[in-house]
Order: sequence, then C-alpha cells, then structure tokens
Amino acid sequence: YSPTMPFSMIKALMSLINLTALSSSLSMGGPAFVGGRYLSSTDNFLKAPFRFPCVIVEADSSEHEEEVEWETCEHLFQAMKFDSINGGTKTWNHCRKIQEVQGAMEAWSLGQSRECPLRKDWNEMKGHAMYLAVKAKYDQYPEYDSELVNTTAPIKAKRSTSNWQELNSIVLERVRFELSMVSSSKVDESSLEYKSWCRATSLSAKSNPVTVYLSPASATAAKNL
Repeated sequence: YSPTMPFSMIKALMSLINLTALSSSLSMGGPAFVGGRYLSSTDNFLKAPFRFPCVIVEADSSEHEEEVEWETCEHLFQAMKFDSINGGTKTWNHCRKIQEVQGAMEAWSLGQSRECPLRKDWNEMKGHAMYLAVKAKYDQYPEYDSELVNTTAPIKAKRSTSNWQELNSIVLERVRFELSMVSSSKVDESSLEYKSWCRATSLSAKSNPVTVYLSPASATAAKNL
C-alpha cells in the first residue's frame, strides 16, 4: 500500500482480495455434514463408479441404449447439461470426453465449455439432473445406502457456488427419504417436506426427458474396460 495510491484503486484491490478469499472457501466438491460428522458418500466428487442408461450413436447413425459407467456423480451431471438431442456429433463427442476423463474436477472443467449447446431449460432442471446422478450412485452402493439411511439429522451440503449448497442438501434429503421408504414401512410418502424436495428436484412437464447421447467409446477407454 502506498500513501499516494488513489482511493478507487484501494477499493479495487480490497475487492480482489475478498473475491480471492471467497473463491478459496468455495472449493468444488466435498461431503455433507450430517448429525455431527461428514459423510464421505455424499460428496458428488467421490470416485464411486456407477452405471446409468445412455444412448450410443454409432458412426452409421444407428442408436442403441447402453448402461454406461460414470466415475463420479459430477461426471454424469456435467454431461447432462448439454443438449444431446439437438447438439449433433460434436456434442456427443464432448459428452463422451466428459465420461472418459479422469477426475471430477476435470469433468467439471469440460462442463464449462460453451462450444456445444446447453439444454435451454438447464437452470430449471439442474436439480433434477443431480438427483438422478446421486440416486443412481446410492442405488448401486448398499454400503452408502446404509450409511445415509442410518442418519436422521438435517443434511447440510458443503458450501458451494450459486444456490448449490441448498440444492445439494435438498437432493440428499430426497434420496435419503426414498431409500428409507424401501427399508421401512413407517416412512410417510405424503409428507409435505418430501413433496417440497420433489418439487425442487423434479423435471417440469414442459421439459424433455434427461437423455445423454454419446459417441462410441474411444479405443483407449475400451481397452480399460
């Protein structure tokens, strides 16, 4: 700091410092806090490969549905944001690149590309997209299912950007409730709280179903299967 530095420059410098501190505190990924402890299974960046049905578009334009493995919830979520139906080959290739990349942060980074079109309703349906990914993970990992169902305290997701702390908390509350419905007949599906979670994480009647179209797996990825 210089005594001769203009006040406007000082304000700009302080804003930059504050933004840097905020950015550091809002790091991507991380587990939610439930009942006095952090549950690792709630982290969307957790490496826990699971399968999710996708549409594979072959070179001759023929299509078939296939259960595709996704390394983390973040991988599938990022691929879901692109307009696979109208985006064409470039978008299918990009979604496949997201599916094959190693590491959730790398998947997140690829999801920030705007070279391929996003779904026009993305902001309205992003909570539903995350719900589908998280539910698929828990359905395929009984140990994670048990860990989450055996909690009863409110779920507080890790701090994040935009409204994602609130939205991730709602997604996890809904998933826990639905997993509990399977294991206990005492859970009331007509709960007003459950209905509010569903409203926040469901697809609107005007939206197209969430379908991820992918080009065929690369030769390198195929060798690793």
